[in-house]
Amino acid sequence: AGLLEGMAVARDIEQAAGTDRVLANMALAARFVAAGALIRQESRGAQTRDDFPQTNPAFAARSFLSIEDLDCVAERYAEPPEPRRVGACR
Repeated sequence: AGLLEGMAVARDIEQAAGTDRVLANMALAARFVAAGALIRQESRGAQTRDDFPQTNPAFAARSFLSIEDLDCVAERYAEPPEPRRVGACR
């Protein structure tokens, strides 16, 4: 729930930023970080997860997210996802 809550808070900050593009961009970056952490259901490097303490070879690949992906990540990844290499919502 921590990552999902973080994504929601960052979205709210981004929307409330108004004309403050610096704040909006920081909140958008936070959404990308939280979404990436939510999708990567493993521990690797500096990202450790209590619920997924081991590395998973399926995630040992470059992955990509778009702004459009952010809107569906929290909903789609509330349940454990299948490992994906490209795009979170495709």
